[in-house]
Amino acid sequence: MKPTLSILAILLAWSLIGAGNLCAAEQEIPKKIHDTAKELRRKHWVRSYENVVTTLSKVSLDELKEYTKAVNNQDYEEPLAEDQIKELFVCYHTKSCTLYLISLSADYMGGTGGKNYFVKYYDSGKMWLISHLVYSE
Repeated sequence: MKPTLSILAILLAWSLIGAGNLCAAEQEIPKKIHDTAKELRRKHWVRSYENVVTTLSKVSLDELKEYTKAVNNQDYEEPLAEDQIKELFVCYHTKSCTLYLISLSADYMGGTGGKNYFVKYYDSGKMWLISHLVYSE
């Protein structure tokens, strides 16, 4: 009986540790950004878009460089302007600013599209969005 209890205790401890790590990853993205993604979804639903989905992520320097490469930027339905790209890099290299990405996709009248919102989030709680249309068909 004791070995069974020991095994159960170990499994419980592992699951709690795993849940703690998951919660830490969830907490990495501020609530204000989750709320912004929710509001973007709501606005699209109100405009009769269907299958509205958002994903959130913190942007790394490598991801930002890859995303804004000239060759990649040209492929977007609505490329980022040079001044927008500069703003993203300035935010990334500013200690009080963290860069997040909200990717939104939705269907509308038989078509589909995707729009990305870069969120410049400052330690003070202020934030600004830079958005562009990634694809539309």
